[in-house]
Amino acid sequence: MLESEKQRITDFEEECQTLIQSITNTADFKGLQTEVTELERSIDDFSKHAHKQLISPIQQVKLTLHNRINDENALTAYINDINSQIDSYHRRIYSFIDFNELRQQAKLVKFWITNNSNNRFKPKNKGQFHQNVKAMYSEIGKLEWRQKKLRAERSTQAYSTLLNEVKNGVNEAIAHPAKPDNWERLLDLKQQIKKAYLEPNQKTELHSLLENGFKKVKQQRADFAAKASLIYASYNDELSNILAKLETEATREVAYEGIALVKPIRASLRGERGLLKVHQAELYALLENISSTINELFEQAKQTVSREYHQIRADIERLDEEIKKVKSTSLLDAVIQSHKRLQKSLNETQLPIALRKELRAEMDRLWSSEQGISERMRTLKATRFVGQQLEETIRRLEQEGHLLFVNEVPKIGSTRGMWSVFLKMLE
Repeated sequence: MLESEKQRITDFEEECQTLIQSITNTADFKGLQTEVTELERSIDDFSKHAHKQLISPIQQVKLTLHNRINDENALTAYINDINSQIDSYHRRIYSFIDFNELRQQAKLVKFWITNNSNNRFKPKNKGQFHQNVKAMYSEIGKLEWRQKKLRAERSTQAYSTLLNEVKNGVNEAIAHPAKPDNWERLLDLKQQIKKAYLEPNQKTELHSLLENGFKKVKQQRADFAAKASLIYASYNDELSNILAKLETEATREVAYEGIALVKPIRASLRGERGLLKVHQAELYALLENISSTINELFEQAKQTVSREYHQIRADIERLDEEIKKVKSTSLLDAVIQSHKRLQKSLNETQLPIALRKELRAEMDRLWSSEQGISERMRTLKATRFVGQQLEETIRRLEQEGHLLFVNEVPKIGSTRGMWSVFLKMLE
């Protein structure tokens, strides 16, 4: 025997075993009989030597099929399985039920009853089996009718509920197209319609209403976005101009002006309902940038004030030291000019009022204190006046022939005492 034929024989035997397992697990005997017939005919394709070896497995298949067809217990169990299946479908009536499959199973039972070999079933049992088949068909019909009825009731109720929700959702979305919640509600309704147990025409109608709502809302949102862009451009131009001025001039006065300009814009923006969220976010970011710039300008102004204050304070201290050293008219004039320049600088500075008051008090002290400029002016003026009178007296004495020499003048201790001596001599 060739190796190829040995392999074919092995495959044939395996096919027989597979068919035996199918026979014990199914009730489609009509199809099984056809397969057994075809398998038996295929023996002719083998050599005569292999026929004897193949007859045994095919006989085993036929015997298994014969025993299965004539097994009342197997038929009873199969009928009970179908009835249990029908009962389970009643408990989950809304789930998918393949009624064609159920009727096919009932048809197999009928074929099983009418085609058992030599009517091996007992007459009493055979009559009972026929009644079971009729009852099975009846139960399948009841099950189908009940499912259609309950599904229709449920679909009608679901349709009515969804119809109201769709109408309300569409109306609300059209009334307030800018609200994201309304758009999300329409999307949620779309999913509910998709999952709901509805008739095809009901789903079509609800989808049509919803799609019309989507179109209207989209159009309104587009119109709203166009208007929002114009409003955004207006706000953006104003705020951008303020920011540009702050960055260009960068003074404390401009910062105060910016605060005055931004305050009404911020209040208006807070109550603005014609902007998209992205526009609001950008404008608030621009306002934040303006606030940061203003804070930076104030910080710079604060540092400038600190520098100016300490500079003027240092100039005042230096002027105070110079005043203490004044011994002549020329130095006094220089100190007075320095005081004037310092006073002018103080008037032109941007210091706060409290600091300016403090520095002006110091300037007044430098001028009017006991060691100040005014006292130095009085002292030097008096000294200059006395010297001039002495020179005039000496000229008069020379003219009258009463010239005095230094070694002849008594020690009088002071200019005032000398002046009194001269007056007495003139007398």
